[in-house]
Amino acid sequence: MSLPIIETLEQASAGSRFGKILHDIQNYHAHTSDLLDLVEQSGVRQLALYHLVPPPQNALFKKIFSRELPKGAVITQDGMMFELPAASDNVLRIDP
Repeated sequence: MSLPIIETLEQASAGSRFGKILHDIQNYHAHTSDLLDLVEQSGVRQLALYHLVPPPQNALFKKIFSRELPKGAVITQDGMMFELPAASDNVLRIDP
């Protein structure tokens, strides 16, 4: 979840049902700003994200969403696949 985007939308929707939903979802979605520490602590070499909140629908939102992500993180698309070949450390990304 991109907290800067959600907080901006929440403020714009203050007092509405949608504003309440935007406030509530912050408690049960991972924030993009937390992912760098998690990746470093776990030793993850490839981070691929899906179920993005809010889904980046254009280049501007994708750029805002991506700026807090660890370097090399992949924002997945429908149909994207990853292959992990046997006896290899490679991760092969197959775009739709």
